[in-house]
Amino acid sequence: MLDYMYLEINKKIAKLKDHCRPITNGYTDDICSIVESIWEEKESFMFSYDDHGVKRLIYYASDEETLEKLLCKAGNEKGKREYVVEFLSRNVNENKEVFERAGYVGLARMMRMSTSDCGNVFDHVSMSESKIDSMGKQAGITDTEVINRKLWSVFDTRISHLVSDDELKEMIRKGEVYIHKGKMGNVDAILQTHMQPRKLYINQVFNGAEKRVIHDMLQRRIREYIQAGGKYMYAWVEKDNIASLKFHQKYGMRHDGMWDLVYASGKNNVERK
Repeated sequence: MLDYMYLEINKKIAKLKDHCRPITNGYTDDICSIVESIWEEKESFMFSYDDHGVKRLIYYASDEETLEKLLCKAGNEKGKREYVVEFLSRNVNENKEVFERAGYVGLARMMRMSTSDCGNVFDHVSMSESKIDSMGKQAGITDTEVINRKLWSVFDTRISHLVSDDELKEMIRKGEVYIHKGKMGNVDAILQTHMQPRKLYINQVFNGAEKRVIHDMLQRRIREYIQAGGKYMYAWVEKDNIASLKFHQKYGMRHDGMWDLVYASGKNNVERK
């Protein structure tokens, strides 16, 4: 069944591309095998899939008018479940009116903050090696439940793409999660990063401790990345989160023009300005 769905979706994509360059937020075909519902409008189509309890929509539309029709079909579905739509753009207002007419509201406007050479960070940010050793450490498998409980209580999974305990364990095994524990042994700071040869992605940042704690953890991770030969570093930050913007700017990251825009269907949502 899964293989069949994967093949059918890819046939639909190929057929649409024969006629036009589609408007789409389908940047990977990994999710084509977990389709739940599908809506069609001539060659255009949209499908939903479950992402840890969040129902997300992926669309392939020939034009804006067709995209609006597809969005309406899902939004008017019997049962009124909430659907979340996310897409990348260099225009913060791209298709804004289309989504609003279809009854969707904006949940977040995320700016991609990046730097092409994080090696310059330490020209401006002083760092004490002894201080680093006294701060956070890599998380252990036994910390999984506590970390995830904290993340799921702090972040909106519709925006932040939170993971299951098993997925988090795999991230911990890869050394991608740093934590700090306070005097009572409670986790009061969390840093999730994903390091690849050519890019360092700063994913989740939570700090309930002193400011220097999260800075020391991030500095350690950046130094590891630089020592491995890396330069490019990026993160997604909400447009109006001034504290987070300043935090990332401290490490040389600036908005590079790319936006991650998140909308949701349903009358119970409140638009974020």
